[in-house]
Amino acid sequence: MVGSIRQCSPGSWRITIELERGPDGKRRQKSVTVRGTKKEADRELTRLVQEAQAGTYRTASKMTVAEYLEYWLKNYAETNVAEKTLEGYAETIHRYIVPALGTVRLDKLQPAHIQAYYTRALRSGRIKREGGLSARTVLHQHRLLRQALKHAVDWQFIGRNPADATKPPRPEEKDTAFLNPEQLVVLLDAAQATPLYIPILIACATGMRRGEVLGLRWQDVDLEHCALRICNSLVRLATCSVMKAPKTKGSKHDVTLPSGLVDALKIHKAQQDQLRADLRSAYKNHDLVVPQLDGRPRSPNGFTKAFVDLIEKLDLPRVTFHGLRHSHATMLLVERVPIKVVSERLGHSTTQITSDIYQHVLPSMEREAADRTQDALFGGRQRSADDAGS
Repeated sequence: MVGSIRQCSPGSWRITIELERGPDGKRRQKSVTVRGTKKEADRELTRLVQEAQAGTYRTASKMTVAEYLEYWLKNYAETNVAEKTLEGYAETIHRYIVPALGTVRLDKLQPAHIQAYYTRALRSGRIKREGGLSARTVLHQHRLLRQALKHAVDWQFIGRNPADATKPPRPEEKDTAFLNPEQLVVLLDAAQATPLYIPILIACATGMRRGEVLGLRWQDVDLEHCALRICNSLVRLATCSVMKAPKTKGSKHDVTLPSGLVDALKIHKAQQDQLRADLRSAYKNHDLVVPQLDGRPRSPNGFTKAFVDLIEKLDLPRVTFHGLRHSHATMLLVERVPIKVVSERLGHSTTQITSDIYQHVLPSMEREAADRTQDALFGGRQRSADDAGS
């Protein structure tokens, strides 16, 4: 099986491959036009010949963006990303990208098509009400589309990635919302008599994420040695909640507990044991530290709503439950805990991630470092000079 390349115009190439003869013995050919360099055209010719030989010939010229993205979800995303991530990819593709760009042929997709979509999305991209999407949402769509089209280049469906030549919007950097220690005390006092108290206390004292708190099991808590191990995360999918491994490989780690949290967990465990004994077979024991009253896992979305309702009743900054993680980290950094220790406690893979997220704390630390340097190097000499002058 052979093929040929003919240049039609600068940057445009006509590729023709010979297919097996039909049942009637007649000669069969397939021709496509590709844009790019001669090297890219050679790669496309090789791909088409290989597919024809394997009986899986498929030309990008007959594939729309919508068809390709479905192909990408099935042949890449389904086997390479977490289930929750796959759901997010599929929703973004089906809700936003396909309605905007899906009918365009993959090999005809130009940077101008994509850039025009970003502009429309920012102005009027909302689905259920008027207005545009946020810059952060459009940037997320850009990254997803760019990743999918990169695989189209790798698989030699197209010669170059049109998303590389676009300029997505850049969202403004916002300071991460958090509560100071006094505000955390107000929150804990308000939650004291509610089922939210223990999960809020755990998040404030450890910096654990919502899914990690809701997925925490007693078998991973060592009250005697004041420590716990983060092994699971409760994640909400489209139809159910499932237990998954933590967000990243580094997220699976040990956390030392303050004695106040240990005391509270001991009381909580005794109360939970009594409730289990009272309910008997009606209690569904999943070994969870903060389950529903009957032992079943809590709904992450329902838990978040209950937390938001509590925050709205208090005279506190509007923070999410994830904001308690930021509050914990900020509190440690303000207390001059080394950033490496904070990074390890949060399960970050590098200290750079920690410093990028919590850069709002670092300037004050730099100021204190300068003040300490002043006292150490110049304070004594300055006082001596003042004494001599007097």
